[in-house]
Amino acid sequence: MDAAVLHNLGKAPRFEQFPEPVPGKDEVVVHVRAASLKPVDKQMANGSHYASPRALPAVCGIDGVGSLDDGSLVYFAGPRPPYGAMAQRTVVANTRCFQVPAGIDETTAAAVVNPGFLRGLRSLGARGLLQVRVS
Repeated sequence: MDAAVLHNLGKAPRFEQFPEPVPGKDEVVVHVRAASLKPVDKQMANGSHYASPRALPAVCGIDGVGSLDDGSLVYFAGPRPPYGAMAQRTVVANTRCFQVPAGIDETTAAAVVNPGFLRGLRSLGARGLLQVRVS
């Protein structure tokens, strides 16, 4: 699959082929439709963020919007390394997928959701105020 692959911290990622993700227990493959480039993505790629990848090569991007095999549109965050959001497909824990409300296109959804709010989103989902996608 095509992906933005980081080989060296501090150097630009390269557009190239990367192995297909295979989901593990409680994970889903997301067919990525949109991923935004945020300051945290740049910090992770240049090695200045505490969560910068330790093992390279890795695909860039910490969150995005995509479809699941059943066709549902979801916002996702925190793909399992070495996979990231800037690829055709990624692999994510099913608890890190949130249904995108009807009427919101994937580009808008990818641009407005901030992964820093994930804890709050999970809390809302636990209280039945937000639909959380769990396979």
